[in-house]
Amino acid sequence: MATKKKSRGGSRSGSEPKLQMFKEFGGCNFELSPRDFLLGKSVYQEQSDLQMNYVVVQNNAGISSNKTIETRNNLETLFTAPAGRTFTDACILIGREFFIGLDDGQLKYGNIDGHSLSNVTLTNKATGNPAHHWKSFAYVDSQLVGATSENQLWTGKVSSHEISNAKLVADPAALVLSDLTAKGSLSIVASPGDATHPYRVALAYAYVNKFGPTSHSAQLTFYANYPVDEWHGGRYLQVKKTAPAGYGIKAVEFYYTTGNSSSLLFAGRTDRAIGQDPAWNWSFNWFGYLDATNMWPIANLIAPTENFTEGVHASRMACIDSRMYFWGDSSQPQRLYIGGNSGNLFSISPGTGGGFVDVEPGTGQKIRVVTKYKTQAGASIVTMLCNSSNAAKEQRFNLVENSVSLSNEQNMKSWQAEQVAGSVGCKSYNGAIVCEDGLYSISRYGLALTTMTMEYNSQIRTNYVSDPIKPAFTNKNRSALTNSSIIECDGVIYLAFGASDATLDNMLFCYDIDKKAWWTVTLDIDEAILSVIHIDYEGYREGIG
Repeated sequence: MATKKKSRGGSRSGSEPKLQMFKEFGGCNFELSPRDFLLGKSVYQEQSDLQMNYVVVQNNAGISSNKTIETRNNLETLFTAPAGRTFTDACILIGREFFIGLDDGQLKYGNIDGHSLSNVTLTNKATGNPAHHWKSFAYVDSQLVGATSENQLWTGKVSSHEISNAKLVADPAALVLSDLTAKGSLSIVASPGDATHPYRVALAYAYVNKFGPTSHSAQLTFYANYPVDEWHGGRYLQVKKTAPAGYGIKAVEFYYTTGNSSSLLFAGRTDRAIGQDPAWNWSFNWFGYLDATNMWPIANLIAPTENFTEGVHASRMACIDSRMYFWGDSSQPQRLYIGGNSGNLFSISPGTGGGFVDVEPGTGQKIRVVTKYKTQAGASIVTMLCNSSNAAKEQRFNLVENSVSLSNEQNMKSWQAEQVAGSVGCKSYNGAIVCEDGLYSISRYGLALTTMTMEYNSQIRTNYVSDPIKPAFTNKNRSALTNSSIIECDGVIYLAFGASDATLDNMLFCYDIDKKAWWTVTLDIDEAILSVIHIDYEGYREGIG
């Protein structure tokens, strides 16, 4: 469907939504009125009693600025699934190219002006080559990112139409003394007891790919004639070893302890040339602790004790303010993973600013939607809309960021989930959206709205804008709500229920935010609506798909 662009927010006053009452209104005879008509004017006697200040629900129609109901039957088929296969609800539009998953795990792409589909090349590197069923896609740093129900993360350049997952990098073996070479005035020995080498040093390392580091190796202990903080360009340690090929290893990071300390500190990092993946004969020159400060923004500042190299376990994701968020882990649905800092977007390692937070573990919370919501006070909040299978209700939690000091110079982020009292969560993974006037979410009772004024005054009370179509929510089973989808386009919210109910599976419910009016659009198709997307780029084509 295509619509004309209109100015956004021109009539916004920030007021709370009002309930439109249908007073002394007997309805419309839609069979006798398939074409456009004006409220209060009709060639049919049955509709002569309609008044201009009332809004009706009309199938396949939109409401224009002069209260005209106009039908929209400009339905266009863009793509058809290959014979014997079906599309899934996992899809994304990047520019003019549309990517969509198939039920057999294949991934197709096509230009929305060309109507033909081609295969995206899939390279399954994961150990055991597990099956993959697409659940969501994202576009981050010119990369197409896909997540599966098997909790596999796939990435690839959009321009090359290739996507691959990662093979788990095995935790590295410990260094041996022959891997170390003392340079300049530095000398080292393997055993204690030499009075000329009184300074104990232990060194470990970890491999890093784009998803994060391995666990660190076992420590190699040796003894030096100078303490680490007295090393420099004329007195340093060279470390050499070979990294295996075919694992996407992009860096090696080093950690050390001195004296009687058992806590590993960050020593430094060496990066390989971009785009190379053969066996890597790496070399690292360690000049001492102070030399590593330039690495702090990109490296893991704490020694990793978990192996993150196969990617985060999640089936849903979002990029908010240049930070990735992942959720939908089939074994831990209450967990939100946070990606690292710039250059480490896909890594959830705490050492690069990543991590995770659990939303009320043990209570059955399942994170459905993660989005940014800017309140009237100007604060930007990353918020999580959840559904609890135990309590059969939805709750919302804000992500609160803390800082933990590692030393006088170093610190790392940590997070906690804080419930937003009075608000509701969401039933569906695609069931919430932030619009100009507030946050809309699909709950078991209807389409709930939290406004910026509510957030600013901290007096949130659930407000439903869907009372005119309330039976569509309350008469549906939970599966229909769980599979529902919602988007906003030009001030109109489009809502589609899941495929579990044959009476509404090809129907769109439309809500005009400014006019507070509902209508429906029934698509002349036999298939159910699985997902709804916004088509809008450079003014070339605009509408919903």
